[in-house]
Amino acid sequence: MNVAVAEFIFGRGEENETFVIALVVIGGEMRRYWREIIIGLLALSLLIVVADSIVEHNKYVAMQSELTQVRQTLVNQTQLIVELRQKLLPKNFDSLDDLNQWVSNWEKNNKPVVVSILNHTFVIAGNIELYSYYWDCDDISEAMQRDALKDGYLMSVALVSAGGVMLDHAGCMVITENAYWFVEPQTGEIAIMARRD
Repeated sequence: MNVAVAEFIFGRGEENETFVIALVVIGGEMRRYWREIIIGLLALSLLIVVADSIVEHNKYVAMQSELTQVRQTLVNQTQLIVELRQKLLPKNFDSLDDLNQWVSNWEKNNKPVVVSILNHTFVIAGNIELYSYYWDCDDISEAMQRDALKDGYLMSVALVSAGGVMLDHAGCMVITENAYWFVEPQTGEIAIMARRD
């Protein structure tokens, strides 16, 4: 940059003289070292690009880590949903042995205790004491059915004929080993009703 151009751009006057002279000197030095200056500017630009790339790479790595965590959370939640669904959807007993074991445990631990005092019936089911004027086969069958459902098993209340009278007794029915089984909640007995086709 020559003095005339500098004076045109920055004006004339004493306050600008020092500045104009400095620009002229710098301009002269710049012409001498223009290659080094260009190389320096290119190197500075390259450093800026590399620094930006490193920052973006770190952001990408952090995002990938977050995505991995989100993916793992989704996998865990999916497994939990599958487990809950298996628990919530009742199923048939796996075998007659499983049914016998469940009924035996129910008879020992969960079967309601029925006590009759002065023509009044008291039923104790777990920690709950119920009062009923009448507690018979259908009531205990429904209690067994509810407990089976709590444990995730399908069990129906079945009306059957006892002593030749049609449908005069209630018990429970389950399906296992390709057959229908009658469970007598009052005694814990299990008998086959019919084979499935």
